[in-house]
Amino acid sequence: MDPSIIDAILHHHQMAYLLLNAQWSILATAGTQYIEHCGLNLTPGSILLDALPELRDCITQLEAVHNGVSPEFTLEHLSRTSPQGNIVYFRIQIQAYHRRDDPAPQFLALITDTTEQSQQSKRVAQYQETVQQLHNTIEQRTTALLLANSQLRRMDEIKTDFITIAAHELRNPLTPILGYVELLLSDEYGPLNAEQRHAIQATLQNVLRLRSITADLLDLARIETGRIELVLRPTDLRTLVELQCLKYKAQLASRNQQLTFIAHALPLTLCDEHRAAQIIGHLLSNASKYTPDGGAITIRIEPGDAGFAQVVVEDTGMGITKDDQQHLFNAFFRAHTVTTPRTGGTGLGLHIARLLIELHGGQIWFHSTPGAGSTFYVSFIVSDELNHQSHDLSMVTITQ
Repeated sequence: MDPSIIDAILHHHQMAYLLLNAQWSILATAGTQYIEHCGLNLTPGSILLDALPELRDCITQLEAVHNGVSPEFTLEHLSRTSPQGNIVYFRIQIQAYHRRDDPAPQFLALITDTTEQSQQSKRVAQYQETVQQLHNTIEQRTTALLLANSQLRRMDEIKTDFITIAAHELRNPLTPILGYVELLLSDEYGPLNAEQRHAIQATLQNVLRLRSITADLLDLARIETGRIELVLRPTDLRTLVELQCLKYKAQLASRNQQLTFIAHALPLTLCDEHRAAQIIGHLLSNASKYTPDGGAITIRIEPGDAGFAQVVVEDTGMGITKDDQQHLFNAFFRAHTVTTPRTGGTGLGLHIARLLIELHGGQIWFHSTPGAGSTFYVSFIVSDELNHQSHDLSMVTITQ
């Protein structure tokens, strides 16, 4: 076959052959086009180790092939710059070659192009290095986050401890103060004139408000530290809501707010009476604060999702802005639509209500349109132990 045809075939397959003697001198070549493409100087008479000095580091392996100890030796990931300026990767495989007409030891070297595989391996190696760097970065940031979380937990514990101590220290003197104020109002220390009575009544209101604040702070600390216990019993939700309506009757009347109570007769619910009353009280107080004088508040008890009864508190207040809605149940958050400067509070009411209702296994949610009022919903689990009552509807207007 014409040597040029063989050379073209070898170039097409990106390979070349070398015939070597025992001194690694090149006796003949095939595939010169590919040899030139690799930028190699492999011509008959030249020494292979001079053209590929990388082989000098592999003398031991070459001697093993030379002495017949190993059948072949392969050196991977060799590279050269082609005449066109491209990096070409290849491998060389050397093995013994025996000719019947020539007893002198000879060797055959096969040069095969591995540019595509080597580039792929290089990309894989770079990818693995990038992945390792990302892994290291993630580990570092995870460690930093764990440390930061640990510090935050410690700070939160310190904050909770401080709140507990501060609330106790504030509450302790309130009991005797409240007692003396009530004695003064009952004329135990003599009759009061109108101006004195008004001042002492104002003092009483502020003492009660401070007691309410300290109670909220202590409840928050107990819930956050898991020190709160619920005594769940079958409870008449209607009676519980009615008592809360009566409790807030004076507050609502002072602002000429009308409260309407609508109740379906439902099975008893499973709840802690004290904490359930606290949840409903927070909703009523919140509705009153954010409803203008002369406004209306409606509270309903109705069936909820399967296995639940729900209390609905609806007001005709100013509503809640979109920006405030996402923060409404956060601790210490107060919306910016308070209708009168005299409204106070810590911003804990709805936050505590959410925590307490979740401890009951229920939920709290709301719908609000700025300028059109708000409606809050809380759901309680229906007790399985009690008989189901009829769903007669009753309506009571508490204040007018």
